[in-house]
Amino acid sequence: MARLLSEASKKPEQTWQLRSEDSNCLLLVNRDAIPQAGASSLTWQEWKEYLLGAGKLSQISLPGKLWFPPQQSESNDSFKQLERPAIFLDRDGVINEDHGWVGTRERFHWTSNLFGALRRLTDLGYHVFIVTNQSGIARAFYTETDLHDLMTWVIDEIRKHGGTIDDWRFCPFHPNASIEQYRKTSNWRKPAPGMILDLAGKWKPDLSRSVLYGDQETDLQAAINSGIPAVKVGPETLASFVDSSFPKPSV
Repeated sequence: MARLLSEASKKPEQTWQLRSEDSNCLLLVNRDAIPQAGASSLTWQEWKEYLLGAGKLSQISLPGKLWFPPQQSESNDSFKQLERPAIFLDRDGVINEDHGWVGTRERFHWTSNLFGALRRLTDLGYHVFIVTNQSGIARAFYTETDLHDLMTWVIDEIRKHGGTIDDWRFCPFHPNASIEQYRKTSNWRKPAPGMILDLAGKWKPDLSRSVLYGDQETDLQAAINSGIPAVKVGPETLASFVDSSFPKPSV
């Protein structure tokens, strides 16, 4: 189901946000367009069709862009760049406990209160990205297929709990890799900024309002090399930083 991010009894704003099932798209909806009955049971497609048909749709937000109905567009190009800020996250030690080269579900353990923190960042409108060195592939501890299978499960679990990961990047290379095809120096391997810059080039976030959270000095240096600030996680968890830096509004 689509999720309303404002409630009539608590939020006085005239424009509400409606997020799609996969959290990658927003509708900005005039408050008077919300039907009083059955709203929570509508699917994303039903919401969109209803609002378009009623002429009540203000905007559609797609990854990195805003869509305006043709009558509201200021030019022939109905898409406008939406520069949302981004949260870049290291994985091991931030998303999950770092047990060293984690490549399977059996060794993947979520950090404390992680789901709530990611749900909060998602609801605030941040892009959320993961950038992770994965030299366990180069060391033959697990394969790229293993990693992709694990990350599909990780992202699905996060979305089930109301958060999202918009995109992610990994670097399997290491200059001393035991597998020859992965033995090289890569500008994607942190502290190099390649993964961050590649995501920034695709999604066009507002880097001036973005931040990286990581538990290693290489994470922090990658952020500096990308021109964004960084916060060192540990022993405090990501959730504790989100609670202190992005407090929930009083109701």
